[in-house]
Amino acid sequence: MTRLILISLLATIFASPASEAQVIQTGYRSVLHSFETVTKSLSPDLEESYELFLFINSAEGPTPLNAFLPSQHMLVVGKRKGSDRVFSRDEDNIITDVSRNSLFLSDLLARDFLPRSNASPPVIGLPFDWNGLEILPVSTGTNYQFPTFSGIFQLNWSRSQNMRSRDYNEPMSNALYVGYFYHDDSIDSQHFNEHNRDRVSYLAIHGTPQENWKLLGRSRASQGCARSLPHFIDGLYQYIEAMPSRQVINLDWNYELPQIDRAKPSGRAKPVLIILFNGYESQST
Repeated sequence: MTRLILISLLATIFASPASEAQVIQTGYRSVLHSFETVTKSLSPDLEESYELFLFINSAEGPTPLNAFLPSQHMLVVGKRKGSDRVFSRDEDNIITDVSRNSLFLSDLLARDFLPRSNASPPVIGLPFDWNGLEILPVSTGTNYQFPTFSGIFQLNWSRSQNMRSRDYNEPMSNALYVGYFYHDDSIDSQHFNEHNRDRVSYLAIHGTPQENWKLLGRSRASQGCARSLPHFIDGLYQYIEAMPSRQVINLDWNYELPQIDRAKPSGRAKPVLIILFNGYESQST
């Protein structure tokens, strides 16, 4: 009888998609870092090495006044030709502002991707304005099941290409995947192959069908990814697709926060960084 009860209990645990046992088994990372912690790791050297930066605030609820980016929103910012700096920083190397001479969504997207006058209400007037910056609403992972982890990541362009769908009715159109491996000391980016591809992160920025738009910018709703408006994500994807690969500081995909001693030798890649954070040190999330 005791054995039957134990077997039944184990079956119940592993049948639940949100169970702690299953999360640990798959190596899913739920590390949440504040904006301050994450941007301390976005060094001036990384800023100089990369050209396009995608920031996402995965926190939910009210945002502190004058914060860098509101909860459940994304900021896309890039360098203009001839520039090697985008951000202003304080004495602790924390990013405080973005140069207004930078590239923003309206600079990056072709005219075809900008909102049309007959668009439905959730699209009119986008991208939104936040302290003079153009931002997009997102919905990130629910905390009770699959939270969107935090950190600074290279774009996993090969996976983004392999998994691409341009159908706006698909749940994950034009997905841009983060370059990150689930934490497992037995596998690192140098030994990644077709036999352990399940260890690579499935977290992506992607478009979502219209029935999900009502939650964008308001609440967490996904299984870890960052959902947003498909027209804008499609335009962003095509902009990145057209960017030539260049020499960049390669990050170690086993860690969510880059450090100098973990940096890999420079190599050619899409010069795109994805920066995910969960609110601010002064904010309880």
